[in-house]
Amino acid sequence: MRYAIRILVVLAFSLASISLWALDLTPGQGAVFTQVSYPDISGGANTSIGMIRLDLNTLRNQTGMLSGYVNVATDKGWVVRNVPVFAENVYPYSAISTAFDLGVQIGTAVTQLTAAVQYTEDLKTSFSATPATVFPVAPRNLSMGGAGVSGGGPLTTPNLTDVLFADPTNNDTYIQWDHPNAEAANNQCMPMSVANSLQYLKDTQGLNLPHEHKAGLKGDNTLVGQLDTSMNRTVPDTTNRRDPNATGVWGLQGKLTYLATNNLNGRISTTHWGVGGPDSGANNVSQTVNGVTATSTGKGSTVNFDQVRAALKEEQDCELVVSWAAGGAHAVDIVGAGVFNGQLWILEASDVDQGDDAKGAGGSGFLFHWLTKPAGSTQYEWDGNKIEQVICEKYIPPPPTETFSIFSDPAGHSCCVDVPPSTLDISLGAFAGATLSINGSASWMPLSGTIGSDGTFSLTGSGTVAGFSNVSSSFTGSVTNTGYSGKVTVGTQGELYGTPISWNVTITDPTVAARPAVRMNGFRHDYAALASDLLRLSVSMKAAAQAGPSVDWWMVTVGPAGVFYFDLAAMSWKSGLVPTYTGPLGDLPFFALPYLNLSAGTYDIYFGFDTVPNGSLDMQSATYDMVRVTVN
Repeated sequence: MRYAIRILVVLAFSLASISLWALDLTPGQGAVFTQVSYPDISGGANTSIGMIRLDLNTLRNQTGMLSGYVNVATDKGWVVRNVPVFAENVYPYSAISTAFDLGVQIGTAVTQLTAAVQYTEDLKTSFSATPATVFPVAPRNLSMGGAGVSGGGPLTTPNLTDVLFADPTNNDTYIQWDHPNAEAANNQCMPMSVANSLQYLKDTQGLNLPHEHKAGLKGDNTLVGQLDTSMNRTVPDTTNRRDPNATGVWGLQGKLTYLATNNLNGRISTTHWGVGGPDSGANNVSQTVNGVTATSTGKGSTVNFDQVRAALKEEQDCELVVSWAAGGAHAVDIVGAGVFNGQLWILEASDVDQGDDAKGAGGSGFLFHWLTKPAGSTQYEWDGNKIEQVICEKYIPPPPTETFSIFSDPAGHSCCVDVPPSTLDISLGAFAGATLSINGSASWMPLSGTIGSDGTFSLTGSGTVAGFSNVSSSFTGSVTNTGYSGKVTVGTQGELYGTPISWNVTITDPTVAARPAVRMNGFRHDYAALASDLLRLSVSMKAAAQAGPSVDWWMVTVGPAGVFYFDLAAMSWKSGLVPTYTGPLGDLPFFALPYLNLSAGTYDIYFGFDTVPNGSLDMQSATYDMVRVTVN
């Protein structure tokens, strides 16, 4: 027994002494440094601001470590603090960047940086590694302006004095997937931030938008072009995306104008904090177009980040306006926010180079910031730049609707029995076998039951109908791509005189349809890459009420070399058109495919399913998502 106790003591001591891993990064392992210049700002060349961009695919692939924190020390001290490397199933995007103090005077070109760059498992509360590794530093032009006023970007060197990690009990992370980040025109950040946000609601929650989201300009029929028009941004030359005379604009009233113009006021609930030009969060703001009014509810004249974080967790989309200390302002989308050891942080996305349609958008524009609130101030800041306004939108799905026709009423009960109501409340579990409940204004409702593995259901209930108590009713049928279809019968146990009354019923419910998603480096629909880039495909599936029945699952690429399918058993791509898997449709939270490099060309990559599990592609029953990857 004593011997066993000694073994346990030694084992416990050994486990306690195991060190957390820490890796010193070298050039080529995913940490890339640049020096920021602002070509459209006088004196903005070769600023004292550096950027570190983490290529997360390369970092994970080179080190084998999937998540952690990156810290950087230079002769200036601890200049990059705990930039998070989130796990892929938390943060599917392939890059994250942050600004830091290069330690030089403005105008001094920097071509290399001696630094200690460490990737660690744990968050650091101090970091004093000796700078010893030389990293190349490339020039990087940025142009970030157009919220309210024109402007090119922050000239203030980041100061992390107030960035403290004093409360290890206070930690929280929330990140939204599937945020687009399209190329913006000069000073177009405000309408583009709204366009990116609305597309996020479409992709993740089913918002029906009347305009396509892609690069555009005032007056055209793109989503951002229509928002440009609604916001009445000054664009003298609508054929020139780099028009130097195009100016910025405050966006809240123009956003509401767009919602009212396109009858989206009933589908989107808007709130705002802080002050943006003429609009204060102390008051509600409304715009009316052709008798349709869209309103944003004011939540306060200063930004409450506890409330903003709660909105993000409700899958609301949020735009943020930050003013630069040197003048100008910029609108971005909030991708995530949280707290590490008591220190508030934010992740945002925008086109950080509005002077070029091939740079600055996509993953290049995903930036991480620590938020601070200086003593005596009511405003949060990042790097000395004040957060002026946050605007959030919540998607309101249309209610399920019901259509019906009498199937059988030989006893003539239609005079006295409530017909199926036109609108309903539906409660649905996430998987087959979960409870399905349907309620409405009819006296024989609610009805409840379960969805079977084959997509069929049988719901029952009882109530007082036409003066008769405890009348039994049922709804039997099956789940469809757009809702539910079947037969409602009232009086199933003979409680009504004569025979029961029955209706053929179709319920259209926008929340029922399955939603597949395919991403390249975290982005949906379109992605531009270089042949040298390390790429990562990921997929997910929200099966909703369609979960259960067997389907053919498809993962297909159409590219320069032909058609390829993903072989799940071999975890590789093979020539031909074969289902990746045949089996029950269910939720797939996140699945990352192996890293790959692609040669130059255009690749259309599809992920989805068809409901005829026969090993052949049946397009009439197919539901799919597609991303087009352009490799140069």
